[in-house]
Amino acid sequence: MSIRKPVTRAARAEANGQRLLEAARAVFVRRGYMLATLDEIAAAAGLTKGAVYARFASKADLLLALLERRIDMGDLTLDEDTEDSLRTISSESRRMAEILETFLDLARAESQQIELEVEEADLVEVLDDELVRLEAKNPEAVIHRAFESAELPIETDVRRLRQVLANLLDNALKYGGSPPEIWVTAASRDGRAELSIRDNGEGISAEDRQQLFSRFYRGSARSGPRKGLGIGLYLSRQFAERLGGSLELESPPDTSAVFVLRLPLSK
Repeated sequence: MSIRKPVTRAARAEANGQRLLEAARAVFVRRGYMLATLDEIAAAAGLTKGAVYARFASKADLLLALLERRIDMGDLTLDEDTEDSLRTISSESRRMAEILETFLDLARAESQQIELEVEEADLVEVLDDELVRLEAKNPEAVIHRAFESAELPIETDVRRLRQVLANLLDNALKYGGSPPEIWVTAASRDGRAELSIRDNGEGISAEDRQQLFSRFYRGSARSGPRKGLGIGLYLSRQFAERLGGSLELESPPDTSAVFVLRLPLSK
């Protein structure tokens, strides 16, 4: 049974993003940019801090998003060169913030200091939100959904969960075929939510499989248009285990890669 609600969930994600921008504008006006905190912005929007981090990496990211929104709505008129420069700064700011946060997460993992903000969540909803975003950014990708349950309630850190899902989906996109094709399944198995992600790439060699979840390992045989920092899978497994679950590669060597994430269902 396949359940797909991309329009409803995409609209909800967009609405949350707009709420965050409106809340950020109000908090920045009331408190000033330097004194405002992400906790205050989340509270003003009626959302969790995890929801803020799911959309924006930092206060600077929020501020740039507000400026972009004003440009898009015609409230702020800039010449073409200035507007292009602002959008470039915004894009690079997000990219650098993501890289910095990745290395901070690595340091936390190495020192056993990963902090979690656990809340009730629906794995199906969080997963479908990530898939909707992936499709919006990569229209050439073909994504097959097979959700056996309409909901999979879990207690999790939504921000960390999104990081794991984004990494697995990004890998499937990077190392898939042309065009990339991804199969995503979600089901309940023995008291656990089980999520699998399969790509249509050449697979992972026996040699690479031995060190796949090691930090800074980028692979020797797996081809792809771009390579990452070699941290994503290492951190994803660390997060999965801290959340009481597991992350495994469950496909034979040199066949399409299949990663399986398991997390405990809410009792």
